[in-house]
Amino acid sequence: MPRQPSRQLEVTGRYRIASAASEVWSELNNPDALGFAIRHCEHVERLAPHRYRARLKVGVGPVRIPVHAEIEVIPESPPERYALACSMSLRMLGEARAESLVTMLEAGGVVDLDYRAMVAVEGRIAGYGLDYLGGAAERNIAAFFERFGEWMQRGRQGGADAAP
Repeated sequence: MPRQPSRQLEVTGRYRIASAASEVWSELNNPDALGFAIRHCEHVERLAPHRYRARLKVGVGPVRIPVHAEIEVIPESPPERYALACSMSLRMLGEARAESLVTMLEAGGVVDLDYRAMVAVEGRIAGYGLDYLGGAAERNIAAFFERFGEWMQRGRQGGADAAP
């Protein structure tokens, strides 16, 4: 069977969180916060100080498959700048990798997170086309930051235990 081509795309955006940059950085290294923020995540375990393994169920069309993802938070200049690297195998569908550079600018108790992610997919999933994959990547990254913002808000309102 011929190898499917690799596809790459770039996703950029900005998200605002009402918190201090040091608190945001701390929670980005909290497995419970990551597990809450990652859509369809069932479990996150810490492998090393900035490395994690996540178990999630990913949907491709109507099919949901279990996936293990390796996540690394790379502290370039904490808490102002860091990188995220994520890789996952989608079994017979192929591989996906993402590398994201995130900068945080704090002003008046609010943090603006600017991100630029490069996403690469290989295998059968690469055949879906960049329009579909780009839309899915944008939705998942936006959902991560929205859910992470919810986690941060709930933490201030009653501790992280308030988050489901």
